[in-house]
Amino acid sequence: MGTRFELLLACESETRALAAAEAALAVIEDCDGRYSRFRRDSLVSRINRAGATDWVRVDPETFELLELCAQWNAETEGAFDVCVGATMDRLRAGPVLANDLSPIPGAGFVLHRESRSVRLNASSVALDLGAVAKGHALDLAASALRELGIESALLHGGTSSVITLGAPPGSERAWSVDLGIGFGGAEATLLRRAL
Repeated sequence: MGTRFELLLACESETRALAAAEAALAVIEDCDGRYSRFRRDSLVSRINRAGATDWVRVDPETFELLELCAQWNAETEGAFDVCVGATMDRLRAGPVLANDLSPIPGAGFVLHRESRSVRLNASSVALDLGAVAKGHALDLAASALRELGIESALLHGGTSSVITLGAPPGSERAWSVDLGIGFGGAEATLLRRAL
């Protein structure tokens, strides 16, 4: 997904913690293999290459994620849009004019529930799941940790996505995360989140 993922686990057994961390990272790697635009072999890249001319079958989890993206696109009147791949490419290429960044109206893709397939509305549409993929991967990784008995952990992907389990060692309350320079060095307290 073009970013770095890190896990901080609190566990009395180093062996158990390492095994759990490896399992969680395998879940994240699986998500990267499906959702990264930066991998030519990913499912999203395959959709972007073929989706304007053919229906592309996807796994149940990806289909559900795309359904959520379409729902959020409708609920936000287009403010949330995962069909920004072409726009992101133009931004990465260098300076662009504001009128070069016009969004494509609607969800930009169509889903067919019975065949669990997706099709892009136009050849100019490219999926970029950067707005949801890291958080989704962290949710799945946290679930894997919980299933393996890890009750205290902090997971983050890049600088935008964080999830916690329980509280850090020595605290019963919450994890604290520095929000960085752009936020005036503010600190956020992440309350316990049950999965």
